[in-house]
This record gives sequence, structure tokens and C-alpha cells, in this order.
Amino acid sequence: MNETGDEPIDEEPPVEVDEDARAADLEEAIKGALGIESSFSELYAYDPSLWGGYINGVRTEGDLAFITLQVAADDPMRDDLGQRAAQALSTLLSADTIESVDIGWIIVEDASGVVIAQEQPAPFS
Repeated sequence: MNETGDEPIDEEPPVEVDEDARAADLEEAIKGALGIESSFSELYAYDPSLWGGYINGVRTEGDLAFITLQVAADDPMRDDLGQRAAQALSTLLSADTIESVDIGWIIVEDASGVVIAQEQPAPFS
């Protein structure tokens, strides 16, 4: 019994989220959507203007998905690559992926972690 004489309420412990596993699942989904088998640099070797070839990191924090592009803050292509990546990823990932990884925002950042663009997922399927 607690101070008010009521029965104690059993609270469920918070669910532990494995952010590394979520990020790995998201990275695999992005690679699958882009038709890549091993490294994002495959796209860069094929065509350096494609934003997918610049991805060098994927991580999740809560409902946020951070995609890091290997591009410097002073690179003239930075803003264009970031905008195209955010826009494409918002529709490229399937509804099943968005739901299973549980993301509400896709945030694209440069190599130093500065946000370039962000979009809410809007999958076609």
C-alpha cells in the first residue's frame, strides 16, 4: 500500500530500443531501394552526381533517421545533394520500412553533422 492507502500500480519498465539494429535495418532498406549490394560508394563510382553515393552514415534516434552525406560544409554541391537526398528518401522507402523502423523524420546532414534538409516520410507504397 502507498501513502493514500491505494494499491501500488505496477508500471511496465520502459522498452529498450536497439538504435544500432534500427539503423542497420534502415541502411539495408535504403541500399535495397537503391539497388546497392555492398557500399553506397558503388553509386558514386557509377555516377558522382547521384546523392546516394555520398551516404556514409545512417543512424536513428527516437523517431528521427539521420543520413550523413560525405560532403563538406563548403562544397558547392552540398545543398543540392542534401535536398535531393531528403526528398528522394521521403518517398523511396516503403510504408512497411517506415513502420518497422518507426521513423517520423528523415534528416540529411553533412560530414560535420550540420543539417542540410529534412522531410517527413511520404511513401508511395
